[in-house]
Amino acid sequence: MKRYMLGMLGVLIVLSGCAGSYPEPVSRSGMATKSRTTYLGVVYSLKNRSNEGEIIATLLFSGGKTRYAGVIGVSCNGKAIALLKDDRLDRKRVYLYSLCHRSGIINGLVVPPKTTPDARFFLVGTYLGSWNAGLYRDVPDDMVLSPDGRYLYTGGERGTIIGFRVRRSGQLEKIGLLLRKPLPAEDRILSLGINANGEDLVASVENRGQSFLKEFRIDPDSGRLHPEGKSLSVPGPVHGIVAPDSLMNGNILGGILTGPGTASSVVTFETGDAFGRSPVFVRAVSRSGNTILHQVLFTPDGTSLFVSSTGGGDCSGHSGEIRRYFVEEYGKRLHPGPSLCTRVGGGVHNAGWDWKDRLLLSGRVLIIPEDPERSPKPASGRVEGDHGIVFVPAGGKGPEE
Repeated sequence: MKRYMLGMLGVLIVLSGCAGSYPEPVSRSGMATKSRTTYLGVVYSLKNRSNEGEIIATLLFSGGKTRYAGVIGVSCNGKAIALLKDDRLDRKRVYLYSLCHRSGIINGLVVPPKTTPDARFFLVGTYLGSWNAGLYRDVPDDMVLSPDGRYLYTGGERGTIIGFRVRRSGQLEKIGLLLRKPLPAEDRILSLGINANGEDLVASVENRGQSFLKEFRIDPDSGRLHPEGKSLSVPGPVHGIVAPDSLMNGNILGGILTGPGTASSVVTFETGDAFGRSPVFVRAVSRSGNTILHQVLFTPDGTSLFVSSTGGGDCSGHSGEIRRYFVEEYGKRLHPGPSLCTRVGGGVHNAGWDWKDRLLLSGRVLIIPEDPERSPKPASGRVEGDHGIVFVPAGGKGPEE
């Protein structure tokens, strides 16, 4: 009987470590409970470790302090490249979606509205890239969620754009006949972006050494894509396309442009009626050919753009620079503002905002001052993870600061 119990215990231990399981984070019950305070929320980020993606949860207190970080756990069997949040379909739940390179797996998690270290996170559905001759084909390189949270799109090699309807349960339902005419097989989708009003999807495409931006109109009822018949030639591949949350500064988008023998640059443009007749505006962030841009990120209102870079600039002895640019004339002009030397890097989805407009980076929280001419300043604490930082407000209790 004793051997039987030991054997069953071993089986349970093995099962608890299976890939795709979502264990409950361990509660730190031994911490002081006499004096407790309300925390602002939880930062979820996707960390790539040994080619496996792990979702990290970090409790964030006022001032940027953190008191808990736990692995929720998800194995991608490939490089984890993106994390998205959707809290607009069912206000009782928040859904997190992560995308895995090579396999095309999309992992969905339900996060309880009152998120605590003891809360359970469970899988709501996955999508697996097509398997052919022992290899995954047409795997995604990027994904984007529509502003209303109804549709999710992925793009990758062989001109493949796949669309999903996000059901109220958080599950993903593939959209059939997404495009009336498939894109050429020579097209590779590098990045996807949707403008603030949710009407247009822009794809960054590379084809036989040529780079383009292609625009599609999103059918609001079906999520299908209708080509606008417009494409813009750009000097090089564009990665990390982003848009602000607000239309205050128009339907602008931005991204990172790279080209052979040139420094990384910021590219901004306006979609909708202006797309196809207005030029794409390229703004080099440095005269140094060694400059590497890691991410551009609009403020929620679209009036400023934060650019993280390494190499060149005025941050000798530091690992990188974050500079603020003021966005003028619907993206036609970027006026440089203050900068901060700090640790930057990671993937093109490694930053985000919390509800107090604090910038969340890998391992760092930056406070953005009300005076736009002043530099951001670091807050105490740290944020775990390398990709896809998402802030989810929470109403639970945490240990004393």
